[in-house]
Amino acid sequence: RAIAEREHDATGAEPSPPRKDADDADDADDAREIVIDPSRVIRGEPFVERKSTFQAHVLLGLRSSEEAGAFAAYLKRDPKVARASHNVLAYRKRLASPARARGETSDAGPPGKASSWACDHDDDGERGAGKGLSHLLRVTQSEDVCVVVSRWFGGVHLGPTRFQCINNAARDALVRAGVAKIGADGESGSEKSGKRRVGRES
Repeated sequence: RAIAEREHDATGAEPSPPRKDADDADDADDAREIVIDPSRVIRGEPFVERKSTFQAHVLLGLRSSEEAGAFAAYLKRDPKVARASHNVLAYRKRLASPARARGETSDAGPPGKASSWACDHDDDGERGAGKGLSHLLRVTQSEDVCVVVSRWFGGVHLGPTRFQCINNAARDALVRAGVAKIGADGESGSEKSGKRRVGRES
């Protein structure tokens, strides 16, 4: 599915949240036969930045790109996640054989290692956010993992700060899941930025 993108102006102003469309239903149909085991799902702690709420969700032991799509569909069974303004996704999986032979996208991986990787992302309307998550997975050497960051827009435009919030939410969840090999001992991104933690939301 083509990634839906919205144009930003030269000042970096943030457009209004997108409307959901029939593509979400198509994604659910494509992933219908793949069952996600809840024991493989790690949910990050939600936090608030200027009325917008951010929360990351991590799938461990990613087996295929199709399973990444199934994970997105699984999360959207929760009405709260389905109502999110954006559900930004990225995944990174180590391949047993060279990526080109499988027609997959690959990245270089850690220096000095001859591994091939399948990796992709979906901005879900938040242009550039998925690419940022893909970069985060690479620099933290997270592998066989899919991360989705949900954002519930609170009415206040955050500008470029929203990308930092998305990455901080993902990094904290990757550390919590034990898959981030670099930066795992660093200070929590969300607490470092002084964001207000929240509990369960209705």
